Amino acid sequence: MVNAGYSPQNPGAESLDDQSQCLGWDDDLSATGGNDLLKVGRGGFSVLEMIRDHFDGSEKMSACPVAALTLRVTDEDGNSALVSDKLFLNRKMLFKITSFGRSTGLIPEDVKDGDTFRMPWNEVVGATGKCEIAHREWVGDDGEKRVYNQVKKYV
Repeated sequence: MVNAGYSPQNPGAESLDDQSQCLGWDDDLSATGGNDLLKVGRGGFSVLEMIRDHFDGSEKMSACPVAALTLRVTDEDGNSALVSDKLFLNRKMLFKITSFGRSTGLIPEDVKDGDTFRMPWNEVVGATGKCEIAHREWVGDDGEKRVYNQVKKYV
């Protein structure tokens, strides 16, 4: 697991530890509504965490490595939320890896379709870029309809 959280070398960085800290039984707690929906449209993001994972495959795509990302996404009104996204290392998904790389500046913008490039995976955590924010609906096991923030595409 790669995490660019707080460190003496990076004291201003947001850490996932801030979101996943253990609470004590007698601690004073801060009320929160959870992961608020962001405004649909263009926003900025920073990569807080990247986990090198594996996708076991499906009818639509073969098994492949996957970069599981945790992003801090901020909408045009300045509201922010944690958003998860995945980059599947599969030829079928090269368009998404390419747009992520261009958005973050990890690959040159002048890389044209058909050009080869190597993604600097060790530089993903801490990278920033722009994306389009969308909402995705799903129905939970309890039958309740839920909505969450989703990166529609990287721009």
